[in-house]
Amino acid sequence: HIYTLISAYGGPSCFLPANAYFVLGSTKGPVLIFDDKEYLQSILAPSCSIITNTNTTSNLNSIQGIRSPVTHLAISWDGTHLAAAYETGDIFIWDLNRTSKPREDQQNTDTTTDHDPLDEISPVYAILHITKHVGSSINGLEFRDRRHTALVVSDLNGNVYYHNGHRTKLWQLTYSSTGMLTIPSNEILLSTSLHTVQKSNGMLAILTNKLFCITTIEQTLNENDSVIKKKNQNLVHTPLILYKNDVTVTQQNNQNGNHSIVPNNGISWYSNPITSSSIIYLSYFINSTISTLVFRSTDQTKFQLLQN
Repeated sequence: HIYTLISAYGGPSCFLPANAYFVLGSTKGPVLIFDDKEYLQSILAPSCSIITNTNTTSNLNSIQGIRSPVTHLAISWDGTHLAAAYETGDIFIWDLNRTSKPREDQQNTDTTTDHDPLDEISPVYAILHITKHVGSSINGLEFRDRRHTALVVSDLNGNVYYHNGHRTKLWQLTYSSTGMLTIPSNEILLSTSLHTVQKSNGMLAILTNKLFCITTIEQTLNENDSVIKKKNQNLVHTPLILYKNDVTVTQQNNQNGNHSIVPNNGISWYSNPITSSSIIYLSYFINSTISTLVFRSTDQTKFQLLQN
């Protein structure tokens, strides 16, 4: 049932599970939200514009926005906002409180007639469009702390940015971008992942083809002028690093049989608030090698390594 619906948008390209819902990013741009009964709840359009013509015969054609595969999805701490990154480098944020409603042209139709679920739901349009990474390949997307319009984003060019959404004097939503980190040119930034620890603004895990490290968001934003930017220096030399470990990347062939410059990789945080919110599990992998760390968070956002 799900694949039948999402096939109208080219098929799934990204997946995000939540407590009672799950989110599917499509290869043609729109993001679909299903409940645990597999019923379509919302269609998120990759655009901040509102459609004016509802007389089209194709639901996909009636949705304005970019046509690009979704590569990353992130949800805010309270589940009210969702962000998506695209292959083009575009990023959109949606307010999920703006629930999808039946189309006006469908409200007065005969309810005994079968309708396509895609035609019965009006798309929800984004509240913010971030274009700083257009032309780059995004490899990290996370909401910052309890903010709904603040994101930490990294790309394959080796840049990590903090995008801060805010209102203008005319109450229009816009954003500012702050460079947090720049990876040396002799390294490849593979992935980043942000995790909020107690009352801090979070710990940022960074994985390159040479090392894995953890830094704090507060220090990175306050001291970005002193961040490593020299070609002959590595991230391990900066005082912002809380944990570091060298990694080894073995070349593997991609689906075409050629050597892949960017290996298969990822980072995942986990903590169980029921048992102990101070115990944090962190896993990262490159190709077929997985490493898991167990930390205990202490006061002043310090980490104590318990197990490697």
